[in-house]
Amino acid sequence: MTESGTDAGRSRRSGRSTPGSPVEGKRQMTTPDEQQANDEAGVRYWLAALRGGDCDVDGRIRARAELAVIYERQGQYSAATNHLIANVQEGAMSGDILGSLARLRRAGGDQRQ
Repeated sequence: MTESGTDAGRSRRSGRSTPGSPVEGKRQMTTPDEQQANDEAGVRYWLAALRGGDCDVDGRIRARAELAVIYERQGQYSAATNHLIANVQEGAMSGDILGSLARLRRAGGDQRQ
């Protein structure tokens, strides 16, 4: 069960799968072209959320975290790091953020520990 009280990928009313969501027990593979299109759409969405000025602190932190995931997947380690550092400067601090920053540092070629 998810937080919304529905099974993964199933609509509460109909019990059928919702578009774009995983169906329980099945995992859909994404082609590189589809992933790139998804990433581009995600970057546009989250940047618009940040630039729109309608986000509260939690919204900005979420937007930057989502952008960091996308940028890391694309190999843009510096951009991903910058978004996570901005989150720390805004007051978000967790083991997940520190782990991500360490992973990005290693991926970017810095092998210091």
